[in-house]
Amino acid sequence: MKRQLIKTGITVTLPIVILIVLLALQDTFIRLGSTRMSRMQNETTAASIADSIQILYNYKDRRDTGLQYTFLEFGAMGCISCRKMERVMEDIRTTYGKRVKVRFMNVSKQETQEWTKYFGIAAIPTQIILDNNGHEIFRHTGFISAEDLGTVFK
Repeated sequence: MKRQLIKTGITVTLPIVILIVLLALQDTFIRLGSTRMSRMQNETTAASIADSIQILYNYKDRRDTGLQYTFLEFGAMGCISCRKMERVMEDIRTTYGKRVKVRFMNVSKQETQEWTKYFGIAAIPTQIILDNNGHEIFRHTGFISAEDLGTVFK
């Protein structure tokens, strides 16, 4: 009887402990995945994306735009959390429209695959904020509210 209780206790407790450990290490796993995704890209493609970022999102020398940040939202159309982020993107456009360029990057489309690898996107939705030089200054994976995201732009 006592052995049966111990076996039952272990059977119930072990999966819970494993789940807690996995949740605690979630960010580590995402960073590891991001690093591996970035390494999958060849140097020529990475240089090409880096050049594109400078051309498209470096606002420092283009004073006429007034843009200070780029908000890249990596997601997909079928993703529930990504759909929630649509409202956040719209709120950011409305609130910071003259200072922030908002761009949705659909990771399921062929034309954004190299960008996804370049930024090491391992999970969606992922938000990346670039400064006016085109350098990454903020990254978040998962849903984030417009209020929390807005603190980056202040």
